[in-house]
Amino acid sequence: MASLDELAASSFTKLIVVGDGGSGKTGALASLVLDGYNLKIADFDAGTQVLASILRAKNPALLKNVEVEVFKNKLKAGADGKVRLQGAADALGRSMKKLTEWSGTCGPKDVIVLDSLTFMGKVAMDYILQLTSREEKPEIQDWGAAMALCEKAVALLMSDAVATNVVMNTHINWTEGEGGGVVRGYPNVLGNKLSPIIGTYFNTVLVLKTTGSGESRKREFATRGSALIEGKCSVVNAPATLPHETGLADFFRLARGIPLAPQTGVKK
Repeated sequence: MASLDELAASSFTKLIVVGDGGSGKTGALASLVLDGYNLKIADFDAGTQVLASILRAKNPALLKNVEVEVFKNKLKAGADGKVRLQGAADALGRSMKKLTEWSGTCGPKDVIVLDSLTFMGKVAMDYILQLTSREEKPEIQDWGAAMALCEKAVALLMSDAVATNVVMNTHINWTEGEGGGVVRGYPNVLGNKLSPIIGTYFNTVLVLKTTGSGESRKREFATRGSALIEGKCSVVNAPATLPHETGLADFFRLARGIPLAPQTGVKK
């Protein structure tokens, strides 16, 4: 039996980042590499070029500390103008094999990144539809089966069996009430039923938001969410916001009890 202080000291940082497309989720990973972490990225969005660009500008030698595996199913356009799968919908299976491999080899200075959970849902649906020979129009049971695959992947990475750090990126699913109008934003995972559940797997949900416009435009992590998007933070004394450029590395430090330098400029 372990005491609470022993559990806190031995735990890894596992969190989810929620943000609109183009808000800077992938680029924000650079701060972890600059802070000495090795990244293992399961890339479902095929969008890590921005991360490479940032690291190339700041410290090209660190590019070797980022391993990227892209998981996309091949598509083709038919004579009827419809886009269909080309070959096996094996992206999900390949990703689970790689995530399992990384889970057995990574440690305290590694971070497994799932980027993004949103597009992982799409390849999960591809797999189910090809399996059931319904590639164009999913039925209700197909949604349930695909969501179950995504949830199992999250459960695996969040389990104690995966002794390393984990960051999952997702887009935002804006959910409207019956009377219309946006009421809440949730992690955008396949279907509306899974989106509100995914956050329960995490002790930390960081919301990446953009404020201002023009020269005053600023990106930052909200550690407590917003009026429309629920956030939560495992570090109770963390600032309400963290800068986009250093936010993930800052949070990893806070989670380990390392105080932030005064010049970070974060707000309480």
